[in-house]
Amino acid sequence: MTKKIKKLEKETTLWRTKWETNNQALLQMAEEKTLRDKHYKGLHGKLECLEKLCQALQKERDDLTTKLGDLQSTTEEEGTGPPDPQPSQESTQDEMSPPGRGKRRSPLLPLNWSWSPPPQSNLTTEPLTPLPFGGYI
Repeated sequence: MTKKIKKLEKETTLWRTKWETNNQALLQMAEEKTLRDKHYKGLHGKLECLEKLCQALQKERDDLTTKLGDLQSTTEEEGTGPPDPQPSQESTQDEMSPPGRGKRRSPLLPLNWSWSPPPQSNLTTEPLTPLPFGGYI
């Protein structure tokens, strides 16, 4: 009888330790999941902000390209624009494009264009202006 009791006590302690380690692992995994969820929500918010910024920039680009096209068409109609020294590449692209597609948009800036910040002496220390979709100007 005592042998059976000792054997059962050993089994209960074994099962208790297994349960405790599994319970600790479960609690740790739950903490990690909450941290991942918070991180995911933060990234999702940043993604939405970037999508809004991208849409605003695309709309601004489209508006500016239409204004540029209007200005170019008015200067061509008036004939006050500078003469074009080389034949335009747009005409060859239009001839090679499939019918029904229309003109291809030319990029606003050449591909070799790069932006560089102004010299340090010209920088002003104005306060940042918050944007409606997040971020600062």
